[in-house]
Amino acid sequence: MSKSLHRRLDAIAKALPPSLLERLEHITDEVEARQRIETWTAGPHDFETVFGPGLADVRRDLVDAAVEHRVSEWTMGPHLSDEGRPRFLAAAAIDHEPGSTRQLAAIQALQRHAEPPAERGRWVDPWDSAWAEANVYLLALGADHGAALHLAAAPAAEQARAEWEQERQKHAADIRAGTARRVLFLVWVQPDLEDRRQRLLAQALDRRTRRTTGEILELSDVSDAAAEFVSYLPDETVPENVGGLLRTCRDQHPVPGTPGHEEWVEANELYWVVGSDGGQKMRERLQAMVEEGEVTMP
Repeated sequence: MSKSLHRRLDAIAKALPPSLLERLEHITDEVEARQRIETWTAGPHDFETVFGPGLADVRRDLVDAAVEHRVSEWTMGPHLSDEGRPRFLAAAAIDHEPGSTRQLAAIQALQRHAEPPAERGRWVDPWDSAWAEANVYLLALGADHGAALHLAAAPAAEQARAEWEQERQKHAADIRAGTARRVLFLVWVQPDLEDRRQRLLAQALDRRTRRTTGEILELSDVSDAAAEFVSYLPDETVPENVGGLLRTCRDQHPVPGTPGHEEWVEANELYWVVGSDGGQKMRERLQAMVEEGEVTMP
């Protein structure tokens, strides 16, 4: 740029009203920021320049998503993976207690998404990428990583909790009355399904270990039958009496308040713990446990 042209532009700039000059500078900054997003070279300041005006709407959406995340965990149990989705991670960061292990894990996963990907397809649009989404959500969470939004979500989460517990009470009443359909037991055990499966696997491994030493094991209750059922590896045959006991207890129609009713409840819960696939995946999990510890197995 020549000195004369520079002087002319400087003179024009001095003649402009400060508000208009500031507006032009902002437009220039936004154009440059958008160019850096287009080329995957943008940093946090660029995303703030482009998306800053709309962050209030993003925060409101994330507060709603955090409540949905909380209800999902009450209903389905803790998520066993971050699912790789920035919106899910941002919602989890707001939902979980600030500073907790799971909240920090969500933030760290979101920060990894906010790094430009080393490999990207030719037709990947940076504006629709997880990279851009993660950067916007990190801005929305703020320097406190969502602690303020956690407090903002608390009233809605409390209301959702009351509604969820009311629904659980209805399920419990159907189970006590003996009128619950089988699928309702899946809904009932889902919140702690993985914990139940871990306990059943431990019980199954114990029975298998004792059985291999020649110990004669009895089936004292439905829980014993379920553990015995799972204790056989996928290529082994489960004794018919074990599966038969589980089916009999599950299909009976006992009078509420009787021992038979308790067996019916437990058997229908265990049906889903063992798995609707006939226990195949549970037995595969047991096989992995046996193989990991086979040096200590008799």
